[in-house]
Amino acid sequence: MTGATAEIIRLAVLAASWAVLALAVGIVARDYLKKRAGGGRGVRLERAAIWSFSGLVLALVLLGAVWTAVVLVSHLGLGVVLPVTVAWTSSALFSLSCLSLWHDRALRLFSAAEKELHLQHADEQMSKRQSIEFAENVKEMERLKIALLNLTDDLRSEKQAALESKSRLQSVFRGISDGVFVVGLDGQISLVNPVMAGWIGVPPESLVGRPWTDIVSFSDDHGEPKNEFVRRLMAEKVSQPDFHHDLILKTKSADMPVSAAISPVNIEDQQFGTVVVLRDYTREKKLDQAKTEFVSIASHQLRTPLTAINWYMESLLAGDFGELKGEEREALNSILQSSRQMTNLISALLNVARIDIGYLRILSEPASIKEICEEVIRESAARVKEKRLKVDFSADDLPKVPLDRNLMKIVAENLFTNAVRYTPPDGRISVELRHQGDQAILKVTDTGYGVPAKQKEKIFGKLFRADNVTSLVPEGTGLGLYITKSIVSQFGGDIGFDSEEGKGSTFWVSVPLSGVASKEGRQTLVSMP
Repeated sequence: MTGATAEIIRLAVLAASWAVLALAVGIVARDYLKKRAGGGRGVRLERAAIWSFSGLVLALVLLGAVWTAVVLVSHLGLGVVLPVTVAWTSSALFSLSCLSLWHDRALRLFSAAEKELHLQHADEQMSKRQSIEFAENVKEMERLKIALLNLTDDLRSEKQAALESKSRLQSVFRGISDGVFVVGLDGQISLVNPVMAGWIGVPPESLVGRPWTDIVSFSDDHGEPKNEFVRRLMAEKVSQPDFHHDLILKTKSADMPVSAAISPVNIEDQQFGTVVVLRDYTREKKLDQAKTEFVSIASHQLRTPLTAINWYMESLLAGDFGELKGEEREALNSILQSSRQMTNLISALLNVARIDIGYLRILSEPASIKEICEEVIRESAARVKEKRLKVDFSADDLPKVPLDRNLMKIVAENLFTNAVRYTPPDGRISVELRHQGDQAILKVTDTGYGVPAKQKEKIFGKLFRADNVTSLVPEGTGLGLYITKSIVSQFGGDIGFDSEEGKGSTFWVSVPLSGVASKEGRQTLVSMP
Protein backbone atom coordinates (compact mmCIF):
# COMPACT_ATOMS: atom_id res chain seq x y z
CA MET A 1 0.00 0.00 0.00
CA THR A 2 1.42 3.29 -1.12
CA GLY A 3 1.68 6.30 1.04
CA ALA A 4 -1.08 8.10 -0.91
CA THR A 5 -3.47 5.22 -0.45
CA ALA A 6 -2.77 5.08 3.23
CA GLU A 7 -3.32 8.78 3.49
CA ILE A 8 -6.61 8.50 1.68
CA ILE A 9 -7.76 5.67 4.02
CA ARG A 10 -6.69 7.73 7.02
CA LEU A 11 -8.61 10.71 5.76
CA ALA A 12 -11.66 8.56 4.97
CA VAL A 13 -11.63 7.14 8.50
CA LEU A 14 -11.28 10.65 9.83
CA ALA A 15 -14.23 11.84 7.74
CA ALA A 16 -16.33 8.82 8.83
CA SER A 17 -15.46 9.60 12.45
CA TRP A 18 -16.60 13.16 11.85
CA ALA A 19 -19.87 11.88 10.35
CA VAL A 20 -20.50 9.40 13.22
CA LEU A 21 -19.76 12.14 15.75
CA ALA A 22 -22.16 14.53 14.01
CA LEU A 23 -24.82 11.81 13.79
CA ALA A 24 -24.45 10.97 17.50
CA VAL A 25 -24.72 14.62 18.44
CA GLY A 26 -27.86 14.90 16.27
CA ILE A 27 -29.47 11.86 17.86
CA VAL A 28 -28.73 13.12 21.39
CA ALA A 29 -30.10 16.55 20.53
CA ARG A 30 -33.20 15.01 18.97
CA ASP A 31 -33.96 12.92 22.05
CA TYR A 32 -33.36 15.90 24.31
CA LEU A 33 -35.70 18.14 22.32
CA LYS A 34 -38.30 15.38 22.08
CA LYS A 35 -38.24 14.91 25.85
CA ARG A 36 -38.52 18.68 26.38
CA ALA A 37 -41.41 18.98 23.92
CA GLY A 38 -43.39 15.95 25.13
CA GLY A 39 -46.36 14.33 23.34
CA GLY A 40 -47.19 14.64 19.67
CA ARG A 41 -45.90 18.19 19.38
CA GLY A 42 -42.30 16.90 19.91
CA VAL A 43 -42.42 15.21 16.48
CA ARG A 44 -41.95 18.52 14.73
CA LEU A 45 -39.02 19.41 17.01
CA GLU A 46 -37.53 15.99 16.33
CA ARG A 47 -37.77 16.56 12.58
CA ALA A 48 -36.27 20.03 12.95
CA ALA A 49 -33.37 18.58 14.93
CA ILE A 50 -32.78 15.89 12.26
CA TRP A 51 -32.77 18.44 9.46
CA SER A 52 -30.50 20.81 11.37
CA PHE A 53 -27.93 18.27 12.56
CA SER A 54 -28.01 16.41 9.24
CA GLY A 55 -26.85 19.65 7.68
CA LEU A 56 -24.13 19.88 10.33
CA VAL A 57 -22.99 16.34 9.57
CA LEU A 58 -22.92 17.10 5.85
CA ALA A 59 -20.92 20.26 6.48
CA LEU A 60 -18.35 18.26 8.49
CA VAL A 61 -18.17 15.65 5.75
CA LEU A 62 -17.59 18.33 3.14
CA LEU A 63 -14.91 19.85 5.36
CA GLY A 64 -13.20 16.49 5.51
CA ALA A 65 -13.49 16.12 1.71
CA VAL A 66 -11.92 19.51 1.07
CA TRP A 67 -9.10 18.67 3.44
CA THR A 68 -8.61 15.36 1.67
CA ALA A 69 -8.45 17.11 -1.71
CA VAL A 70 -5.81 19.51 -0.46
CA VAL A 71 -3.72 16.65 0.88
CA LEU A 72 -4.00 14.77 -2.44
CA VAL A 73 -2.94 17.78 -4.40
CA SER A 74 0.09 18.21 -2.18
CA HIS A 75 1.10 14.54 -2.50
CA LEU A 76 0.05 13.39 -5.94
CA GLY A 77 0.30 16.43 -8.05
CA LEU A 78 -2.05 18.42 -10.18
CA GLY A 79 -2.60 15.72 -12.85
CA VAL A 80 -4.54 13.49 -10.54
CA VAL A 81 -5.94 16.20 -8.40
CA LEU A 82 -7.77 18.07 -11.15
CA PRO A 83 -10.53 15.56 -11.80
CA VAL A 84 -10.76 14.74 -8.12
CA THR A 85 -10.92 18.40 -7.29
CA VAL A 86 -13.67 18.97 -9.88
CA ALA A 87 -15.67 16.07 -8.50
CA TRP A 88 -15.16 17.15 -4.94
CA THR A 89 -15.92 20.74 -5.83
CA SER A 90 -19.19 19.70 -7.55
CA SER A 91 -20.07 17.59 -4.57
CA ALA A 92 -19.24 20.49 -2.28
CA LEU A 93 -21.38 22.91 -4.28
CA PHE A 94 -24.25 20.41 -4.29
CA SER A 95 -23.78 19.80 -0.59
CA LEU A 96 -23.75 23.54 0.07
CA SER A 97 -26.98 23.89 -1.91
CA CYS A 98 -28.54 21.04 0.03
CA LEU A 99 -27.18 22.51 3.24
CA SER A 100 -28.83 25.83 2.42
CA LEU A 101 -32.14 24.12 1.71
CA TRP A 102 -31.79 21.99 4.84
CA HIS A 103 -30.95 25.12 6.83
CA ASP A 104 -34.11 26.90 5.62
CA ARG A 105 -36.19 23.85 6.27
CA ALA A 106 -34.73 23.53 9.77
CA LEU A 107 -35.45 27.19 10.50
CA ARG A 108 -39.07 26.82 9.43
CA LEU A 109 -39.44 23.69 11.49
CA PHE A 110 -37.82 25.34 14.49
CA SER A 111 -40.11 28.37 14.06
CA ALA A 112 -43.19 26.15 13.91
CA ALA A 113 -41.90 24.12 16.84
CA GLU A 114 -41.25 27.29 18.84
CA LYS A 115 -44.76 28.50 18.12
CA GLU A 116 -46.15 25.16 19.18
CA LEU A 117 -44.03 25.30 22.32
CA HIS A 118 -45.38 28.79 23.01
CA LEU A 119 -48.95 27.59 22.47
CA GLN A 120 -48.19 24.53 24.55
CA HIS A 121 -46.82 26.75 27.30
CA ALA A 122 -49.93 28.95 27.09
CA ASP A 123 -52.11 25.83 27.22
CA GLU A 124 -50.13 24.60 30.19
CA GLN A 125 -50.57 27.97 31.95
CA MET A 126 -54.29 27.94 31.17
CA SER A 127 -54.54 24.35 32.32
CA LYS A 128 -52.67 25.31 35.47
CA ARG A 129 -55.04 28.22 36.11
CA GLN A 130 -58.00 26.00 35.35
CA SER A 131 -56.58 23.40 37.71
CA ILE A 132 -56.22 26.07 40.41
CA GLU A 133 -59.76 27.34 39.77
CA PHE A 134 -61.04 23.78 39.74
CA ALA A 135 -59.29 23.13 43.03
CA GLU A 136 -60.81 26.30 44.48
CA ASN A 137 -64.23 25.30 43.13
CA VAL A 138 -63.79 21.89 44.69
CA LYS A 139 -62.96 23.56 48.02
CA GLU A 140 -65.97 25.85 47.66
CA MET A 141 -68.14 22.87 46.87
CA GLU A 142 -66.78 21.15 49.96
CA ARG A 143 -67.64 24.20 52.05
CA LEU A 144 -71.12 24.32 50.51
CA LYS A 145 -71.49 20.61 51.14
CA ILE A 146 -70.56 21.11 54.79
CA ALA A 147 -72.95 24.09 55.03
CA LEU A 148 -75.76 22.05 53.46
CA LEU A 149 -75.07 19.17 55.79
CA ASN A 150 -75.20 21.56 58.78
CA LEU A 151 -78.41 23.09 57.45
CA THR A 152 -79.85 19.63 56.96
CA ASP A 153 -78.94 18.73 60.52
CA ASP A 154 -80.52 21.96 61.78
CA LEU A 155 -83.68 21.33 59.77
CA ARG A 156 -83.80 17.77 61.03
CA SER A 157 -83.42 19.01 64.61
CA GLU A 158 -86.09 21.66 64.12
CA LYS A 159 -88.38 19.12 62.49
CA GLN A 160 -87.86 16.77 65.40
CA ALA A 161 -88.51 19.58 67.87
CA ALA A 162 -91.65 20.57 65.94
CA LEU A 163 -92.86 16.98 65.95
CA GLU A 164 -92.24 16.71 69.68
CA SER A 165 -94.00 20.03 70.27
CA LYS A 166 -96.91 18.92 68.09
CA SER A 167 -97.09 15.63 69.98
CA ARG A 168 -97.17 17.47 73.31
CA LEU A 169 -99.83 19.89 72.08
CA GLN A 170 -101.92 17.02 70.78
CA SER A 171 -101.60 15.27 74.13
CA VAL A 172 -102.66 18.43 75.94
CA PHE A 173 -105.47 19.00 73.44
CA ARG A 174 -106.75 15.47 73.89
CA GLY A 175 -106.50 15.79 77.66
CA ILE A 176 -108.65 18.95 77.96
CA SER A 177 -111.80 18.13 79.87
CA ASP A 178 -113.82 20.80 78.04
CA GLY A 179 -115.16 20.44 74.54
CA VAL A 180 -112.93 22.24 72.04
CA PHE A 181 -113.17 22.69 68.29
CA VAL A 182 -111.40 25.02 65.86
CA VAL A 183 -113.23 26.58 62.92
CA GLY A 184 -111.42 27.93 59.85
CA LEU A 185 -112.31 31.13 58.00
CA ASP A 186 -114.38 29.00 55.63
CA GLY A 187 -116.62 27.90 58.50
CA GLN A 188 -115.36 24.32 58.45
CA ILE A 189 -114.04 22.41 61.45
CA SER A 190 -110.27 21.98 61.25
CA LEU A 191 -109.64 20.46 64.68
CA VAL A 192 -111.76 18.85 67.39
CA ASN A 193 -110.89 17.14 70.65
CA PRO A 194 -112.27 13.77 71.84
CA VAL A 195 -114.50 15.36 74.51
CA MET A 196 -116.36 17.44 71.93
CA ALA A 197 -116.60 14.47 69.58
CA GLY A 198 -117.94 12.37 72.48
CA TRP A 199 -120.70 14.91 73.12
CA ILE A 200 -121.71 14.73 69.49
CA GLY A 201 -121.34 10.94 69.39
CA VAL A 202 -119.03 10.54 66.38
CA PRO A 203 -115.25 9.99 65.96
CA PRO A 204 -113.17 13.21 65.85
CA GLU A 205 -111.70 12.48 62.41
CA SER A 206 -115.17 12.32 60.84
CA LEU A 207 -115.89 15.91 61.95
CA VAL A 208 -112.84 17.54 60.34
CA GLY A 209 -113.64 19.36 57.11
CA ARG A 210 -117.37 19.67 57.78
CA PRO A 211 -119.25 22.97 58.41
CA TRP A 212 -119.71 23.50 62.14
CA THR A 213 -123.38 24.40 61.61
CA ASP A 214 -123.96 20.87 60.28
CA ILE A 215 -122.61 19.40 63.52
CA VAL A 216 -123.90 21.57 66.36
CA SER A 217 -126.33 24.40 66.97
CA PHE A 218 -126.86 26.77 69.87
CA SER A 219 -129.87 28.34 71.57
CA ASP A 220 -130.61 30.31 74.71
CA ASP A 221 -132.50 29.07 77.77
CA HIS A 222 -135.80 29.92 76.09
CA GLY A 223 -135.07 27.92 72.93
CA GLU A 224 -134.29 30.92 70.73
CA PRO A 225 -131.64 30.04 68.08
CA LYS A 226 -128.19 31.54 68.73
CA ASN A 227 -126.17 30.27 65.77
CA GLU A 228 -126.09 33.70 64.17
CA PHE A 229 -124.92 35.19 67.46
CA VAL A 230 -122.11 32.62 67.65
CA ARG A 231 -121.21 33.32 64.00
CA ARG A 232 -120.86 37.04 64.78
CA LEU A 233 -118.59 36.22 67.71
CA MET A 234 -116.44 34.06 65.40
CA ALA A 235 -116.01 37.03 63.07
CA GLU A 236 -114.50 39.14 65.86
CA LYS A 237 -110.76 39.78 65.45
CA VAL A 238 -110.11 40.75 69.08
CA SER A 239 -109.74 38.02 71.66
CA GLN A 240 -111.99 38.11 74.75
CA PRO A 241 -110.68 35.17 76.80
CA ASP A 242 -112.48 36.25 79.99
CA PHE A 243 -115.85 36.78 78.33
CA HIS A 244 -118.08 33.71 78.45
CA HIS A 245 -121.56 33.15 77.05
CA ASP A 246 -124.14 30.85 78.60
CA LEU A 247 -125.75 28.84 75.81
CA ILE A 248 -127.52 25.57 75.19
CA LEU A 249 -125.54 23.16 72.99
CA LYS A 250 -128.02 21.21 70.89
CA THR A 251 -126.84 17.86 69.55
CA LYS A 252 -128.65 14.85 68.13
CA SER A 253 -128.45 13.07 71.46
CA ALA A 254 -129.28 15.78 74.00
CA ASP A 255 -129.29 19.48 74.90
CA MET A 256 -126.48 20.57 77.18
CA PRO A 257 -125.99 23.88 79.02
CA VAL A 258 -122.51 25.16 78.23
CA SER A 259 -120.37 28.17 78.96
CA ALA A 260 -118.81 29.20 75.64
CA ALA A 261 -115.52 31.06 75.24
CA ILE A 262 -114.96 32.07 71.61
CA SER A 263 -111.62 33.57 70.59
CA PRO A 264 -109.92 34.21 67.23
CA VAL A 265 -106.74 32.38 66.24
CA ASN A 266 -104.35 35.17 65.23
CA ILE A 267 -100.80 34.74 63.94
CA GLU A 268 -98.87 37.98 63.31
CA ASP A 269 -102.10 40.01 63.20
CA GLN A 270 -103.62 37.68 60.63
CA GLN A 271 -106.68 35.65 61.58
CA PHE A 272 -106.66 31.99 60.63
CA GLY A 273 -109.82 30.86 62.37
CA THR A 274 -111.63 30.67 65.70
CA VAL A 275 -111.27 28.39 68.69
CA VAL A 276 -114.45 27.54 70.59
CA VAL A 277 -114.18 26.18 74.14
CA LEU A 278 -117.35 24.77 75.67
CA ARG A 279 -117.58 23.88 79.34
CA ASP A 280 -120.42 21.65 80.44
CA TYR A 281 -122.05 23.17 83.49
CA THR A 282 -125.04 20.86 83.76
CA ARG A 283 -124.14 20.06 87.36
CA GLU A 284 -123.64 23.72 88.25
CA LYS A 285 -126.92 24.64 86.62
CA LYS A 286 -128.75 21.99 88.60
CA LEU A 287 -127.20 23.33 91.80
CA ASP A 288 -128.07 26.88 90.77
CA GLN A 289 -131.62 25.81 90.01
CA ALA A 290 -131.90 24.15 93.42
CA LYS A 291 -130.55 27.31 95.03
CA THR A 292 -132.98 29.45 93.04
CA GLU A 293 -135.91 27.27 94.07
CA PHE A 294 -134.85 27.61 97.69
CA VAL A 295 -134.60 31.40 97.31
CA SER A 296 -138.01 31.46 95.67
CA ILE A 297 -139.61 29.50 98.49
CA ALA A 298 -137.80 31.45 101.20
CA SER A 299 -138.62 34.78 99.56
CA HIS A 300 -142.27 33.88 99.24
CA GLN A 301 -142.42 32.81 102.88
CA LEU A 302 -140.63 35.95 104.08
CA ARG A 303 -142.70 38.34 101.95
CA THR A 304 -146.00 37.33 103.59
CA PRO A 305 -145.09 38.30 107.19
CA LEU A 306 -143.30 41.44 105.98
CA THR A 307 -146.45 42.53 104.21
CA ALA A 308 -148.36 42.17 107.48
CA ILE A 309 -145.66 44.08 109.39
CA ASN A 310 -145.80 46.92 106.87
CA TRP A 311 -149.59 47.03 107.05
CA TYR A 312 -149.59 47.27 110.87
CA MET A 313 -146.84 49.89 110.81
CA GLU A 314 -148.84 52.04 108.43
CA SER A 315 -151.92 51.60 110.65
CA LEU A 316 -149.98 52.68 113.76
CA LEU A 317 -148.63 55.74 111.96
CA ALA A 318 -152.14 56.61 110.75
CA GLY A 319 -153.36 56.67 114.36
CA ASP A 320 -155.70 53.71 114.06
CA PHE A 321 -154.51 52.48 117.47
CA GLY A 322 -154.16 55.83 119.15
CA GLU A 323 -152.09 58.94 118.88
CA LEU A 324 -148.29 58.59 118.83
CA LYS A 325 -145.76 60.91 120.35
CA GLY A 326 -143.03 62.49 118.25
CA GLU A 327 -140.26 60.05 119.16
CA GLU A 328 -142.59 57.07 118.79
CA ARG A 329 -143.69 58.23 115.33
CA GLU A 330 -140.08 58.79 114.24
CA ALA A 331 -139.07 55.32 115.44
CA LEU A 332 -142.00 53.66 113.66
CA ASN A 333 -141.16 55.57 110.46
CA SER A 334 -137.59 54.21 110.55
CA ILE A 335 -138.92 50.69 111.13
CA LEU A 336 -141.38 51.05 108.25
CA GLN A 337 -138.68 52.29 105.84
CA SER A 338 -136.39 49.39 106.75
CA SER A 339 -139.26 46.93 106.40
CA ARG A 340 -140.12 48.31 102.96
CA GLN A 341 -136.50 48.00 101.86
CA MET A 342 -136.47 44.40 103.03
CA THR A 343 -139.75 43.79 101.22
CA ASN A 344 -138.30 45.28 98.04
CA LEU A 345 -135.25 43.04 98.28
CA ILE A 346 -137.34 39.93 98.91
CA SER A 347 -139.65 40.83 96.02
CA ALA A 348 -136.66 41.29 93.74
CA LEU A 349 -135.15 37.96 94.83
CA LEU A 350 -138.50 36.28 94.30
CA ASN A 351 -138.76 37.74 90.80
CA VAL A 352 -135.22 36.67 89.92
CA ALA A 353 -135.89 33.15 91.20
CA ARG A 354 -139.07 32.87 89.14
CA ILE A 355 -137.23 34.09 86.03
CA ASP A 356 -134.28 31.72 86.50
CA ILE A 357 -136.41 28.68 87.28
CA GLY A 358 -138.65 29.33 84.29
CA TYR A 359 -141.86 29.60 86.24
CA LEU A 360 -142.70 33.00 84.71
CA ARG A 361 -146.20 33.30 83.31
CA ILE A 362 -147.02 35.86 80.62
CA LEU A 363 -150.62 37.07 80.33
CA SER A 364 -150.82 38.98 77.08
CA GLU A 365 -153.55 41.58 76.57
CA PRO A 366 -153.73 44.92 74.74
CA ALA A 367 -152.16 47.64 76.86
CA SER A 368 -151.05 51.25 76.39
CA ILE A 369 -147.34 51.66 77.07
CA LYS A 370 -147.91 55.43 77.37
CA GLU A 371 -150.44 54.96 80.19
CA ILE A 372 -148.08 52.56 81.96
CA CYS A 373 -145.29 55.16 81.86
CA GLU A 374 -147.59 57.93 83.15
CA GLU A 375 -148.71 55.67 86.01
CA VAL A 376 -145.09 54.93 86.99
CA ILE A 377 -144.22 58.64 86.98
CA ARG A 378 -147.23 59.47 89.16
CA GLU A 379 -146.39 56.80 91.71
CA SER A 380 -142.87 58.22 92.06
CA ALA A 381 -144.03 61.84 92.37
CA ALA A 382 -143.29 62.06 96.11
CA ARG A 383 -139.67 60.95 95.67
CA VAL A 384 -139.24 63.25 92.66
CA LYS A 385 -140.57 66.20 94.65
CA GLU A 386 -138.35 65.36 97.62
CA LYS A 387 -135.21 65.58 95.43
CA ARG A 388 -136.51 68.59 93.45
CA LEU A 389 -136.05 66.77 90.14
CA LYS A 390 -137.47 68.05 86.88
CA VAL A 391 -139.17 65.31 84.84
CA ASP A 392 -140.06 65.64 81.14
CA PHE A 393 -142.27 63.07 79.43
CA SER A 394 -143.05 62.91 75.72
CA ALA A 395 -144.66 60.14 73.71
CA ASP A 396 -145.66 59.37 70.15
CA ASP A 397 -149.18 58.27 69.39
CA LEU A 398 -148.81 54.48 69.72
CA PRO A 399 -151.51 51.85 69.45
CA LYS A 400 -152.17 49.44 72.26
CA VAL A 401 -149.72 46.54 72.21
CA PRO A 402 -150.57 42.94 73.24
CA LEU A 403 -148.26 42.28 76.21
CA ASP A 404 -148.23 41.52 79.92
CA ARG A 405 -149.09 44.83 81.56
CA ASN A 406 -147.67 43.88 84.93
CA LEU A 407 -144.30 42.91 83.44
CA MET A 408 -144.17 46.04 81.28
CA LYS A 409 -144.85 48.17 84.35
CA ILE A 410 -141.93 46.49 86.17
CA VAL A 411 -139.67 47.38 83.22
CA ALA A 412 -140.78 51.04 83.27
CA GLU A 413 -140.53 51.16 87.09
CA ASN A 414 -136.98 49.85 87.15
CA LEU A 415 -135.75 52.31 84.52
CA PHE A 416 -137.48 55.33 86.02
CA THR A 417 -136.82 54.60 89.72
CA ASN A 418 -133.13 53.99 88.93
CA ALA A 419 -133.00 57.40 87.25
CA VAL A 420 -134.62 59.00 90.30
CA ARG A 421 -132.41 57.05 92.76
CA TYR A 422 -129.08 57.82 91.05
CA THR A 423 -129.70 61.46 90.07
CA PRO A 424 -128.55 64.11 92.60
CA PRO A 425 -131.04 66.73 93.86
CA ASP A 426 -132.06 69.47 91.35
CA GLY A 427 -131.27 67.13 88.48
CA ARG A 428 -133.26 66.40 85.33
CA ILE A 429 -134.93 63.25 83.97
CA SER A 430 -136.35 62.82 80.47
CA VAL A 431 -138.73 59.99 79.53
CA GLU A 432 -139.41 59.41 75.82
CA LEU A 433 -141.68 56.88 74.12
CA ARG A 434 -141.11 56.67 70.38
CA HIS A 435 -142.43 54.73 67.40
CA GLN A 436 -139.44 53.40 65.43
CA GLY A 437 -140.17 50.97 62.62
CA ASP A 438 -141.92 47.94 64.06
CA GLN A 439 -140.65 48.70 67.58
CA ALA A 440 -141.76 50.85 70.50
CA ILE A 441 -138.70 52.49 72.08
CA LEU A 442 -138.81 53.59 75.73
CA LYS A 443 -135.86 55.80 76.64
CA VAL A 444 -135.02 57.25 80.08
CA THR A 445 -132.25 59.88 80.31
CA ASP A 446 -130.90 61.37 83.55
CA THR A 447 -128.19 63.77 84.70
CA GLY A 448 -127.06 61.40 87.42
CA TYR A 449 -123.83 59.77 88.51
CA GLY A 450 -123.31 57.64 85.41
CA VAL A 451 -121.58 54.25 85.09
CA PRO A 452 -117.76 53.85 85.21
CA ALA A 453 -116.37 52.71 81.86
CA LYS A 454 -114.60 49.68 83.35
CA GLN A 455 -117.88 48.37 84.84
CA LYS A 456 -120.26 48.86 81.92
CA GLU A 457 -120.18 45.21 80.83
CA LYS A 458 -121.37 44.12 84.30
CA ILE A 459 -124.32 46.50 84.58
CA PHE A 460 -126.96 43.87 83.74
CA GLY A 461 -125.53 41.26 86.10
CA LYS A 462 -127.12 39.96 89.26
CA LEU A 463 -126.57 41.97 92.46
CA PHE A 464 -124.23 44.40 90.71
CA ARG A 465 -124.00 48.03 91.74
CA ALA A 466 -121.38 50.42 90.38
CA ASP A 467 -118.59 51.48 92.74
CA ASN A 468 -119.35 55.19 92.39
CA VAL A 469 -122.90 54.92 93.84
CA THR A 470 -122.67 52.32 96.61
CA SER A 471 -121.62 54.92 99.19
CA LEU A 472 -123.75 57.77 97.79
CA VAL A 473 -126.97 55.74 97.54
CA PRO A 474 -127.01 52.92 100.12
CA GLU A 475 -130.45 51.56 99.12
CA GLY A 476 -130.72 49.39 96.04
CA THR A 477 -130.66 45.65 95.37
CA GLY A 478 -128.58 45.44 92.19
CA LEU A 479 -131.28 43.21 90.65
CA GLY A 480 -133.52 45.71 88.86
CA LEU A 481 -131.64 45.82 85.55
CA TYR A 482 -131.17 42.05 85.52
CA ILE A 483 -134.93 41.61 85.92
CA THR A 484 -135.61 44.28 83.29
CA LYS A 485 -133.32 42.60 80.74
CA SER A 486 -134.91 39.20 81.42
CA ILE A 487 -138.44 40.57 80.88
CA VAL A 488 -137.47 42.41 77.68
CA SER A 489 -135.82 39.23 76.40
CA GLN A 490 -139.08 37.34 77.10
CA PHE A 491 -140.90 40.03 75.07
CA GLY A 492 -138.54 39.51 72.13
CA GLY A 493 -137.13 43.02 72.54
CA ASP A 494 -133.73 44.47 73.35
CA ILE A 495 -132.08 46.69 75.97
CA GLY A 496 -129.05 48.95 76.00
CA PHE A 497 -127.56 52.08 77.50
CA ASP A 498 -125.09 54.92 77.04
CA SER A 499 -123.42 56.44 80.05
CA GLU A 500 -120.59 58.73 81.06
CA GLU A 501 -119.45 58.86 84.64
CA GLY A 502 -120.37 62.12 86.33
CA LYS A 503 -122.65 63.27 83.48
CA GLY A 504 -125.55 60.83 83.44
CA SER A 505 -126.99 57.86 81.59
CA THR A 506 -129.55 56.94 78.97
CA PHE A 507 -131.21 53.51 79.22
CA TRP A 508 -133.54 52.26 76.52
CA VAL A 509 -135.66 49.21 75.80
CA SER A 510 -137.42 48.11 72.62
CA VAL A 511 -140.68 46.18 72.46
CA PRO A 512 -142.13 44.80 69.21
CA LEU A 513 -145.40 46.50 68.28
CA SER A 514 -146.67 43.13 67.06
CA GLY A 515 -147.01 42.22 70.70
CA VAL A 516 -146.02 39.37 72.98
CA ALA A 517 -147.59 35.93 73.05
CA SER A 518 -148.98 34.52 76.27
CA LYS A 519 -146.91 31.88 78.04
CA GLU A 520 -147.92 29.23 80.49
CA GLY A 521 -146.24 29.31 83.87
CA ARG A 522 -146.80 28.92 87.57
CA GLN A 523 -146.46 32.55 88.64
CA THR A 524 -145.93 36.06 87.37
CA LEU A 525 -143.58 38.65 88.83
CA VAL A 526 -144.51 40.84 91.76
CA SER A 527 -144.46 44.63 91.55
CA MET A 528 -142.08 46.52 93.78
CA PRO A 529 -143.91 48.36 96.60
